[in-house]
Amino acid sequence: MTRSALGVCLIASGLLAQPAERPEFEVATIHPVVPGSPIQMVGTQSDPAIMRMQAMSLRDLVRDAYDVKDYQVEGPDWTATDRYNITAKVPPAATREQRRAMEQNLLADRFHLAVHREPKEMQVYALSVAKNGLKIEPAAPDPARAGKPRGYVRFHGVGHIEAVTISFSLFADVISHFVDHPVLDRTEVGGDFSFKVDFDMDPAALTFSGLAAPKPPAHGADDLPSIFTAVQTLGLRLEPKKEPIDIIVIDHADKIPTEN
Repeated sequence: MTRSALGVCLIASGLLAQPAERPEFEVATIHPVVPGSPIQMVGTQSDPAIMRMQAMSLRDLVRDAYDVKDYQVEGPDWTATDRYNITAKVPPAATREQRRAMEQNLLADRFHLAVHREPKEMQVYALSVAKNGLKIEPAAPDPARAGKPRGYVRFHGVGHIEAVTISFSLFADVISHFVDHPVLDRTEVGGDFSFKVDFDMDPAALTFSGLAAPKPPAHGADDLPSIFTAVQTLGLRLEPKKEPIDIIVIDHADKIPTEN
């Protein structure tokens, strides 16, 4: 068989690898948020067809695109303060992994984002089960929440939160906003839990994290325990440690994205 004939046979049989299609949103618009303008919400809303990223900083966008935590993204100061509204049309049947790849490509195309990963030893708090064991039971399945987000945290005034069917991993993320170092889930306990916990928190952290709008302190909030004492009521503990953490460093990005 001649070389040209062999090539035709390979193409016909699908044996020659084809370049993978680059995951991209069908359409995406990016608008910088005017400094000083009121912000109603910070975060991502998505449905099968549209993804909306509202008032998010570039660090927020990198965190979401690369599926890491807040403390795992580092870059110039403006990447944490300048904010953007993004609306993107998602191709049909796109998976979560494909959406993240689309976000990464959008940041590279429109912000000319360049990043690299590196390990960094960091001071953290390890959330673990206390010596005498947990004092709460896993949440029972709730048929009424079928098809809805698995869990959430509700703030009942500053200092009082209610967790509904959340993992300890999510709880660690929430309380990271109220201490001076990241909190890592080291409980090795799976499943979801519902509980209430009261602790002394900084109201400004609510606004900074986008968790909720600040509310007036609830009755009895003046003498609340620290989060380190409060978690003990759940059968948990927070211990300071140093651990190597993989971080993403923003090497370059444009403040003004390319036009829509």
